[in-house]
Amino acid sequence: MINPFKTTKPADVETELDALLEKFQNKGVLSFEDIVEFHVCFERIHPFGDGNGRTGRMILFKQCLQNSHIPFVLLDRDRAFYLRGLKEWDFERNYLIDTLLTQQDIYASVCEQFDIFKDFGQKELSKNKIVDKND
Repeated sequence: MINPFKTTKPADVETELDALLEKFQNKGVLSFEDIVEFHVCFERIHPFGDGNGRTGRMILFKQCLQNSHIPFVLLDRDRAFYLRGLKEWDFERNYLIDTLLTQQDIYASVCEQFDIFKDFGQKELSKNKIVDKND
């Protein structure tokens, strides 16, 4: 697949990855938009010869869990919306954010059907975050 955006030159990948990690490691808890921004930056660095999208989405899934956001899996049927969101990120962030929030809603509804989030105890699901009922 041809990338919908310009990627980092191979000689600059290590420097760009270090800068990306430093920027986000110091933020503490990441908002959903922070996580999506990290994903866009990672995809633009494009550090591997193959598998950048899968690796980037796996990192995105992990970051959602780490920051108490409901994770999600991008459905193949919505891939075009995802790629459009990546391409247009600098001009209209909501293309990608809305696409991923939709994926999150789908994932949450499937998880609710199978009671997957039961192990969160006193926590409940909200639109893009797992919220403690005791707070």
